[in-house]
Amino acid sequence: MTPLIRPTPRHTALVAENDQGYAIALVALLLIPLLGFMALAIDVGAWYTQATKVQRAVDASALSSVVWMPDEARARIVAQETMGKHGIDFSETYTDTDGAVRNRWDPPIIERVSGNDFQVRVVLTDNNAPVYFGKLFVDNVAITRQAIAEFVKPVPLGSRSNTFGNDLPDGCDSVVAACAGAGPHVGFWAAINGPREPHTSGDPFSTECLNQNSRPCTNTDNDGVELRRDGYLFAVEVPQNAVGSTVVVSLKSPRHAVGTGISGNMGDGFSTSLPMNTKFSIFDADGSILTTPTDTLLPGCFEGHGGERVFDGVSGVVQDTNWVNFCTFVPSQADVYPIRVQSSGFFGEEPDASGSNSYSIKAVSSLGDSPSVYAIGDMGIMSNQGASRFEFAEIVEQHAGKTLQVKLFDPGDSNDSGTYSLRFVGPSGALVPDCTYRSWRTGEAKPTTFTDGKEGGASHCNIVTRSSGVSLFNDRWLEVRIEIPGPGLYACAPDCWWTIDYEIPGTAAPTDRTTWSVAVLGDPVRLVG
Repeated sequence: MTPLIRPTPRHTALVAENDQGYAIALVALLLIPLLGFMALAIDVGAWYTQATKVQRAVDASALSSVVWMPDEARARIVAQETMGKHGIDFSETYTDTDGAVRNRWDPPIIERVSGNDFQVRVVLTDNNAPVYFGKLFVDNVAITRQAIAEFVKPVPLGSRSNTFGNDLPDGCDSVVAACAGAGPHVGFWAAINGPREPHTSGDPFSTECLNQNSRPCTNTDNDGVELRRDGYLFAVEVPQNAVGSTVVVSLKSPRHAVGTGISGNMGDGFSTSLPMNTKFSIFDADGSILTTPTDTLLPGCFEGHGGERVFDGVSGVVQDTNWVNFCTFVPSQADVYPIRVQSSGFFGEEPDASGSNSYSIKAVSSLGDSPSVYAIGDMGIMSNQGASRFEFAEIVEQHAGKTLQVKLFDPGDSNDSGTYSLRFVGPSGALVPDCTYRSWRTGEAKPTTFTDGKEGGASHCNIVTRSSGVSLFNDRWLEVRIEIPGPGLYACAPDCWWTIDYEIPGTAAPTDRTTWSVAVLGDPVRLVG
């Protein structure tokens, strides 16, 4: 038998030494690719961080510049300023492998998106993103990011023309009787209430009173709730072909009428011992299409008032029913010139006045198209001419697929009995088929559920606001929501105006002092790409 040979301890040591040599060689062979992968992981993380920085810069630049469109030159300036605030230095250079000194940042692309005046595309390229360990494999890395932003203009309210409110000749304050047919009318006047007018009178934003119905009220419990002393905001939007012309902004009967009580005219019919003063201010454009007033009043206005004027109320007489020249100016750019209307919060106010001032605003150009005049955000109106239909909002195709939110305060007031129904009519002229609504009183919790708006067995949106002589929403908010058809289903250009249809008894004479707020739910400035 062959004897079993066992390795000696030295033999074992030699084997171990041989294995150790293999391990060292294997580690040496793998070390270079392992280090490469580690370097790549570190550099990829750095590139991701840098790409995030570049993306944030282009996102912010697009969002900040799009509000200046369609002025592409101004948009480019604002976009580059925003990039600077995000650490982008266009003077920064680097030395390439061939020894040439090159610009790190390409000139950014800032341009209007084809076919849309209110979209901007921003593209930014970093030609020398940080490379740490990866220089063994690459010389430099370029990172390019882009963003497309869109600005949806605030919803124009109440007017598609150059006049907000009824446009009647001098001396006429009514669309009935002697002034019937004397001039175009839209079925309502602009209106603002005095600070001591009760909350139940239809203007939640201008009154100091909340829970007192007597006139004049004596408390200030609406302060800090809904009271808004900066009043209502209107836009005078000057088109391009009116730039350089003479634009005249006029006011129809800006002086408060006290106690006229004439059914069908623009007087409020409220008696009060104190007249109500109203301040009108027009502001210079800021170059953007935003409608937020700047701090600069428009110069060169009526009698050197510098863009603002307080019209003192006259007690016990019918107001002047003529058009008053408020401001004459020559616009240097196509833009929005905001007008603010207040009944308190200014020097010269009458803090104890109640009542309501009904008026109109008109802008006329000496050449080209006249500016358009519309309300922004919300509008206070007096509809007391018996009109059953008037335009209330322009909902453009950009809003397709979104939700239209209409909030009315105190609708359905009248001196007559009968049933009043509120209906909405789309741009096509057809009644809106579906809507939902909810209602609450100021200070109450809003209902969390919405009611079907097809009341009375109607096959379309039909909300009853008055029944058997009772206003169902007296001193209440009524919020209506309408789903706008999606892209490709909602087509309205070039006429995208919606109208309100009041179904009222044939002999009714409404005195409906209401406040409307209209919005399309969703961000007006947003990234779309």
